[in-house]
Amino acid sequence: MLRTALRCAGAGTQIRTYGTLHSIPLLIQASGVDRVGLVKEVTACIYTHQGTIRESRMMKIGGDFCLMMKALLPENTQARVRFTLETELGLSVSIRRSREADSRSASEMLRKLKLTGVDSPGIVASVADMLARLDISILSIESHVENAAFSNQEMFTSTVTVCFPNVQAIASLEEGLQQMENQTDVDVWLIED
Repeated sequence: MLRTALRCAGAGTQIRTYGTLHSIPLLIQASGVDRVGLVKEVTACIYTHQGTIRESRMMKIGGDFCLMMKALLPENTQARVRFTLETELGLSVSIRRSREADSRSASEMLRKLKLTGVDSPGIVASVADMLARLDISILSIESHVENAAFSNQEMFTSTVTVCFPNVQAIASLEEGLQQMENQTDVDVWLIED
């Protein structure tokens, strides 16, 4: 059991207990208008309700800030956390019990796909379809579109982190990516992670 001191504004020092036997793993997804201090407010909410953050992904997308986290919270605090995030912080919120991750086999290999090219509808859908057909798991995707330096064309760039079940899947993907490059204006590189 971990004991930590928290200084609350005007409340003095309080001792809080975290990681109790009654904590449950929750997946918390929240988004709202980006502003300075939002991460501080969200993480303070979790901490104030005797929670601890185990994993998180947070980022600004356009004018919004989006976060996803796995947090351990006492069962009886879930409704209060939702109320604080929605009502006091103005976020759109989803909270549910978190699933345990599948244990990865030592034989599985991680790689990154780097894609760049002229933006067109369906690039991510095409890559996702190819990966699904080859039984390759997508672990994360980051993408954005920006204007090319010397033209008005919009250029698409993306990094896709994938997990291969075996060496044969790598060879199959390389063939599929070559075909994709030949049929589109997208260049693709497969890089070891």
